[in-house]
Amino acid sequence: MFASLGLARQGTIHGAAQDRTGTRRAFEQAQDAMLRADRADYRPVCAFYDQAELDSLALSAHLALGDHSTAEYHAHRCLSALRPHMIRSRAITTIRLAHAQLAQGAHDAATATAMKVPAEAATQHARLTRMKVPPTIAGTRRSGVPVPAGRRHSLDLGGKVNSHPA
Repeated sequence: MFASLGLARQGTIHGAAQDRTGTRRAFEQAQDAMLRADRADYRPVCAFYDQAELDSLALSAHLALGDHSTAEYHAHRCLSALRPHMIRSRAITTIRLAHAQLAQGAHDAATATAMKVPAEAATQHARLTRMKVPPTIAGTRRSGVPVPAGRRHSLDLGGKVNSHPA
């Protein structure tokens, strides 16, 4: 499991560096290493690492690369594998999924996805209140505030509408 975690984190770095080949290779190797790992060999340092975490890291890498369809694929896999008590992780992944959908032009799907984030998750976790709902969603649906010409709005999950030059 430790090898898989290292490779997945390496894949995330490749994604941030815009290295598509390195990202793909690292995540393929991370998945292979996870499948080969002996589940009986428990290590506390990797207790948090599972298929959901691997897909979450892949989601981040592919968003950074601008590979939104692959990012959406990993978001759905992550959401289906997350343990029920992982409310913050579910909310973060849901917002990242909305970003991936919006980037693919699926505005209605992105809006519906972003609206699934529970208010208590969005307001009780500092990391979530700093995340931005995609501007198109915030400016047209969620905030209820029309977007003036030459401006765009974003909505942080704490409910604050921010206006920015377009």
